[in-house]
Amino acid sequence: MRFLNQFFARQRARRRVCDSDLRLSTVHESHYRELFCVWRELNAAEVAQGQFESASQRVCKMIRFDEELVEEMRMLSALDSGEMPPREHFAHHRNLELADLQLLLEAAGALSNEDMARQALDAIQRLPQRRAAQ
Repeated sequence: MRFLNQFFARQRARRRVCDSDLRLSTVHESHYRELFCVWRELNAAEVAQGQFESASQRVCKMIRFDEELVEEMRMLSALDSGEMPPREHFAHHRNLELADLQLLLEAAGALSNEDMARQALDAIQRLPQRRAAQ
């Protein structure tokens, strides 16, 4: 608990110095959305050619970036409210799509990579229900 208090104190001090932190999450969200659209096209082309390795690495990066976005939004929200909201609160801000994760599952099967398949299944569980149903 002491660590969190110190962390929030540092974040509040940084926020006083630089007000642009409040806009950070929306900037990342829109940039990630555009980046993910470009990557989806590359992934589709590479999978069609049978190049599963590079497409799967790109989807793993997408998962990591999406998690970083949610964590950043949680931290900014915690600075304002004083308490850390659950991850599910920001689920509608995620830029990952079910098709991305299905591609990762397909690539994991083609590459016989169980860790990658597990990562895809975990990410599917974190998707909002409306996206997982599509």
